[in-house]
Amino acid sequence: MEKIKINIRLYRIYFQAEISAEDTHEYCELLSILESEYQQLRDLSAGRMLDLDTLIAFIRGAQHEIVWINEREDIEVSRNWSDIKQLDLPMLQNYYKQLLHEIELREPRFNDVHNKGAALLNQGHPAIHVIEFYLNAMQRKWDWLLALSKCLEQHLRDALNLNSFMEDANAAEEWMIKQSEMLARKYNKSEFSLEEGEQMLRELDEISELIKKYHSILMTLTERSSQISPLWQRGEQIQRPISVIALADYTDKDITIREGDECILVDNSDLIRWKIRGPSSAEIFVPSVVFRILPPDSRITAYLNRLHTNLEKLRRLWAQKHRMVRYNMVLNTMAQIR
Repeated sequence: MEKIKINIRLYRIYFQAEISAEDTHEYCELLSILESEYQQLRDLSAGRMLDLDTLIAFIRGAQHEIVWINEREDIEVSRNWSDIKQLDLPMLQNYYKQLLHEIELREPRFNDVHNKGAALLNQGHPAIHVIEFYLNAMQRKWDWLLALSKCLEQHLRDALNLNSFMEDANAAEEWMIKQSEMLARKYNKSEFSLEEGEQMLRELDEISELIKKYHSILMTLTERSSQISPLWQRGEQIQRPISVIALADYTDKDITIREGDECILVDNSDLIRWKIRGPSSAEIFVPSVVFRILPPDSRITAYLNRLHTNLEKLRRLWAQKHRMVRYNMVLNTMAQIR
């Protein structure tokens, strides 16, 4: 561009020196036109450079936001929820709170980049298709991150519920085992004084109240079990299709799954991507994190049935020991009278 400007100046000097006076006016007009067109070209070039600079700045900002989202997406998509023993639940609770905080802090920066891209479109930027591509990618990624945070919340709630349930159920089972052993050991003798017999009856009455308490605990556990998702099934290949529910919206090509849609899990041999039959009966592969396997948990149900059976055995053992103590008290009292 600068070389053209120099040439125009040289031509003007040359014309003034070499061309006759009557032709000078005509050539000066031509040079003026050339200079005007040159200035327009310079202005156009400067505008193009400005467009390029603003486009590069926007693309860099958009790519930075997408990379930030991708890093968090990869963590959630690949997380294995199938074995709570391998999960650090307190750490996950802190991570979930931290993620929400990071999203909250990041949103103004994300919106600033997005708004700059939208402003370029409104200004008639020539790279309209490139800008629209990045704007759509940014919004799609941001919406996906918010959806993943909802999935994390539900899966974490399921894991915490299961962990709490198992702690309470295991404590109840341990209590029943100890009570059965104690009843079998402590209330097995047939000869004792009247005072000892009365003491044993008082202890048995206390145990009876505890049995009633643990019956209530088991009933509460049974109610809680109806809300527990069988997380273990996420990691074991299913033998037949099962029902799952979508925790977030998901779109792939022409197929859309909405939050709350009940779908069919066809194949979970891949831990990260499941083959799903959606409401339209079409089958697609979807990140497994999007779905929750519906309750009940067959293993939890079997465990509860065993606990109810053990409590009933404990109740019968208690009744047997209670009768034996009372019977032996009568025999011992009659022996003392004789």
